[in-house]
Amino acid sequence: MPLPVLVIIVVFGIALVVACVWLLGLSKPARLADADDARAQFAVSFPATKVEEVLVSADGVAAFLLLGGGRRIGLVEAFGARFITRILRAGDIEPTGSLGESGVRLHFADFSHPRGRYEFSSATDRDRLLQWCEAIGRQDQEDNKT
Repeated sequence: MPLPVLVIIVVFGIALVVACVWLLGLSKPARLADADDARAQFAVSFPATKVEEVLVSADGVAAFLLLGGGRRIGLVEAFGARFITRILRAGDIEPTGSLGESGVRLHFADFSHPRGRYEFSSATDRDRLLQWCEAIGRQDQEDNKT
């Protein structure tokens, strides 16, 4: 087969695959619709973990979950068309600053996800997350004293 014909077939084939993926909606980024959606996504990875409260970011890209006993925070975050989930303990999450009226910048002790910027629908939600971070750190310090 002549090289120019082969090149045309390959380019057409790649374009056809890309068009099919786009038309089928497989290229859409994942989003969390609400707190129940975040709970369901978290339960896929951690089915036995009790979730007490959920804060979903304004854009639906991430959710933070207060886990049983208030000693840990769960994270569900969109990564392309899928979600990553983490359980964060004291030392795993550190607020490094506020962004605007309702955003927060976080540093994670995880080389695969070192930092994040999250915008919430209200300053109340952001402040609630900051309270959770402070509480798990305080509980860890109390545990180390005993």
